Amino acid sequence: MSRVYGFLGGILVTTSVAYYTATEFRRNSEFVTGQLKQSREVLDNYGKPNPFVPRKIEVETRDDIKETMKDLWNHEIVRGVNWFYNIQWNVLGKRVENAAGKLVDSIKGATA
Repeated sequence: MSRVYGFLGGILVTTSVAYYTATEFRRNSEFVTGQLKQSREVLDNYGKPNPFVPRKIEVETRDDIKETMKDLWNHEIVRGVNWFYNIQWNVLGKRVENAAGKLVDSIKGATA
């Protein structure tokens, strides 16, 4: 019975290696094919002027002024919250501490 298991295990390992090797070859050949196509396109268009392609302008319209005002309000709220979250509180605390120390030192100097 152990010979059968060994035989089946060998078949499994061999077919797995063959499958993964074939898959890797296929991936590599697809990559090389894509690179060659890009190279051919670059070489074929070398020295030719690029055609002018006008850009399309997409305009987004809203139905009424109420929705526009809601969107502007929400945008301002989001900006305010983002500004608040971006405050570096430790740096701000050190600045306040330094300013308070300078104030105390200047008061001490003025009274001395």
